[in-house]
Amino acid sequence: MLEVVESLVVGKHADEASCEDSIVATAQYVAVIDGATTEPGHELAGRSPGRFAMETLSDAIHALDPDADAESAVGELSQALADALARHGGRPGELASACILVASARRGQVWRVGNSTFAIDGAAYPQHWSLAEIPSRMRSAYLQALLRAGTTTIEDVQEHDPGAELIAPLLRIERVFRNRPDAGELAYTAVDGLEVPPTLIERVDLPTEAEVVFASDGYPVLAPTLAEAEDYLRTSLAEDPLRIHRHPEVRGVARGCVSYDDRAYVRFRVREN
Repeated sequence: MLEVVESLVVGKHADEASCEDSIVATAQYVAVIDGATTEPGHELAGRSPGRFAMETLSDAIHALDPDADAESAVGELSQALADALARHGGRPGELASACILVASARRGQVWRVGNSTFAIDGAAYPQHWSLAEIPSRMRSAYLQALLRAGTTTIEDVQEHDPGAELIAPLLRIERVFRNRPDAGELAYTAVDGLEVPPTLIERVDLPTEAEVVFASDGYPVLAPTLAEAEDYLRTSLAEDPLRIHRHPEVRGVARGCVSYDDRAYVRFRVREN
């Protein structure tokens, strides 16, 4: 069985109803789901596509067969999203998608589709995407140039981010690389209602009596405890609210937000049944 020690979900906005991250914890599964953020103006059933995907997949994990293997579980989750999209006029493979981390007690494995991070007994398993790093570094370089030139200020960028405008065309079309092994270093993975190629589903064995940490990418580093993760994030945000230095991101802390991204953290232990 899986025993949660501590957990936290916090949205980047004051309105928690817009948060696109979630944690699911049952006796057989623990999961972190990170819905993909899209440009405003696209809604499904009154929710952002990322929130829609997150809620759908959270419900679907509760219905998973405890004996499911990685391929069948990811297939069921993607089908659940496809079915939900069909009911609400959406299309698989487009805006609604999510990264997932799932621990299966029965299979003794962690399954990853996406770029959330995890650690098992202190050994971290980071996930680096070229397609995430490229726009982040483009935005970072552009904003640093504007700040050095004196043509903008940190406060101005928090109100209206010209770096976000620079990378927006790439972010709008990047889904053509999603779940495409033939895209090489630009390939990335997410559950989007279409098939996730089995070769892109990461599987890591989960020892009995292990301690495990899952976190979405709203945390810049994976810390062994929630308090340490929150302390590091708080210091990092104070030092670099625009997210253009040590931990570049595709967005910074906008006016009225508490962070640059939603975040989810869960620490749990694997116990013998």
